[in-house]
Amino acid sequence: MRFRRRAADPAFGSADGPRGTAPATAARDSCACAGGVASAVPASRTAPEEATPQDGASGTDVPTGGVVAVHPEAVEGDPSALRWVVPPGLLTARGRVTSAPPPLDAFLAGGDVAEVEAASDAVTIRLAPGRSWRELGPRVRTALGEALRDPQGWVATQGHIEGPDAALTEAAAAAIAGEAGDYVRSHGGHIELVAAHDGRVDVRLTGACGHCAAATATLRFRVEAAVRQAYPDLVEVRQVS
Repeated sequence: MRFRRRAADPAFGSADGPRGTAPATAARDSCACAGGVASAVPASRTAPEEATPQDGASGTDVPTGGVVAVHPEAVEGDPSALRWVVPPGLLTARGRVTSAPPPLDAFLAGGDVAEVEAASDAVTIRLAPGRSWRELGPRVRTALGEALRDPQGWVATQGHIEGPDAALTEAAAAAIAGEAGDYVRSHGGHIELVAAHDGRVDVRLTGACGHCAAATATLRFRVEAAVRQAYPDLVEVRQVS
């Protein structure tokens, strides 16, 4: 699924992003993965919201008693949904969320939220028909922040990823969220983590890099290299459709 920043919505500020953020610079619809100079300037990132983890709760790169940075992105073609980006590896739950720590659980049971889906680096929340982010945005944001203070309290349809696959997923998500992913995005492309298991990482490239002849080199020398640095037992990074 391809994501873009949300259009204007009073609950989250202007079309350029949440309140207090600089306008995003659009990347040109071209790809120069093999070149030494980026063909476009990457879009500026929105200012993160902060939530404080519970004492004793574990999270990736989040010290006990520290903060969890999150920010919303639009889901292309679905105005009822927002993708809330969280630190890679913070949540080990995967799939459709069936139970979450309060007060997010109240939204799941109360009918305002149709679906919550947890991934390695984001939580996608889809509102019920007839609900709007203008109406519910601030309350959903607060509820999500509170729930992220207890990352082990989430229950999802695919269970929790543990062991080597969890470490591999964390490494892949961090690479995509970091410089390797920024390189793809700077050329007008988008990279999505599809799966990480048995030493292999599957990603999907779309946008300008979806059919770029240099995409294979980008995956090998940038994405795969970044993942391998954090996870030496990596076998390969593969592009899937």
